[in-house]
Amino acid sequence: DDMDINSSSFFLSSMNSNSGSSSNVQTFALAFELLDNLPHDKVMRADQGTQLLQGQVFEKQTKESSQRVVEQLEKFVPLQDPLLQSIVSAVPEYVPRRAGAKWVPSVACHLIQKLYEHNPDSYLLLADFDWLPPPS
Repeated sequence: DDMDINSSSFFLSSMNSNSGSSSNVQTFALAFELLDNLPHDKVMRADQGTQLLQGQVFEKQTKESSQRVVEQLEKFVPLQDPLLQSIVSAVPEYVPRRAGAKWVPSVACHLIQKLYEHNPDSYLLLADFDWLPPPS
């Protein structure tokens, strides 16, 4: 069998495509040190335990001794992000059962979803490291 190797950007071709079409081309996607570097979102349950909240970062500006100081603060608001809503309904384990927030790899989930939507005949190899040996 003949094989063509095409090194192209999946992000540019498939992710930005709004055509909704998919490809039957067998695709091998390799991603190294990608997952932990993509943005994550934070979710938690409200005090009542039923409503879900998403973390948001906002800036607070203050003036201290003639200098403007910008401080970044986190607050939790009702979950409204459609991507995050679809992820936590598909994978309820991402939502903490007890008090406290939990990180959700939302962009990684979206990337994998889009890969298989646009290229159903895909193979995906992911490799990330959570620990590396110290230099010798």
